[in-house]
Amino acid sequence: MWSNATILSIIDHHEDGGLALDASPRLIAVSASCSSLVSKIILDAKDERRSMHGGMPKEMVDLLLRTISLDSGGLDKDDRQKVDLESARRLFPMSSWRDKDFKDTMKSLSKELTASKRGLEELSVRDLLRRDWKSDS
Repeated sequence: MWSNATILSIIDHHEDGGLALDASPRLIAVSASCSSLVSKIILDAKDERRSMHGGMPKEMVDLLLRTISLDSGGLDKDDRQKVDLESARRLFPMSSWRDKDFKDTMKSLSKELTASKRGLEELSVRDLLRRDWKSDS
């Protein structure tokens, strides 16, 4: 079913497989976090248009920063790339933490999210589903 699907866009932080060369956007580059590449595309488009009808929602900025922080170990991991640091630096002034220290905040977010992630490792699939179950009753 999916083998016949048209690939419109690719944003990936793994090795380029040479597929969908006409996809747009098509950004395949090594990075610790694919969110860094997504951020780059959004921020570059924002810069080109000079306006984003009020800018990026703070919740989206915070989510992207949290993901970049988690994936890059607070921007301290060896696999951190220039795009990870640049995207985080560009997002930070629009974030909930804009009045705090950039490096300290990224490290703190990474520690917080890593601890949360570890807290879920002991749960079974059934426990995870029960944890997220929403019932009308």
